[in-house]
Amino acid sequence: YQVGHRKYRASVKHLSLLQTGQLIDLSEAEAQHHVTLYRTDNYNISGMWKVLGSRVIPAMTYPNTDFMLGPVRVMFEKIVLPNGMCLHYRNLHRNAMTGEWQFIYGREVKKLYGGKLLENIVQALCRIITMNVALRLKDKFKKMFDSRCAMQAHDELMYVCLDKYAEEVKQMLEYEMRVAPEWWPDI
Repeated sequence: YQVGHRKYRASVKHLSLLQTGQLIDLSEAEAQHHVTLYRTDNYNISGMWKVLGSRVIPAMTYPNTDFMLGPVRVMFEKIVLPNGMCLHYRNLHRNAMTGEWQFIYGREVKKLYGGKLLENIVQALCRIITMNVALRLKDKFKKMFDSRCAMQAHDELMYVCLDKYAEEVKQMLEYEMRVAPEWWPDI
């Protein structure tokens, strides 16, 4: 989500060792090439970062802001999700010294930029979809497989079941995760 080449390089170095046991140390030029290639190949994503950063975030500082952006509603200091829940960006303002957008989260000052806002929106939408799947399957899985949801992340569900039911549970989950929500039928 809009990570620059230096941060990308550091992440690859750290995570490669952590996840594979082998260190991958990209040169700065290699890291820059990867970032540029990603942004070129995924121009709709990098274009959305720009729209969010240059138009949507500034619009969120005006009290009368109210417009739809795909399945979400953009309003003053918040994004309203299709289920009515909100992503709040209290006291959203541009820092006079750095020019960066900032907001208050609890007692902390956080930065906000196009990539970060897109990440927040995508993860929130994924969570809504995922939890709706879990709710649809809750009683069915308990009765059919004596299975239960053991863990949920914003875009995944993990179930505990007997080995003999694993394939059927997997197939039902895969099917349900492909059902488009009514608020975004063409996803």
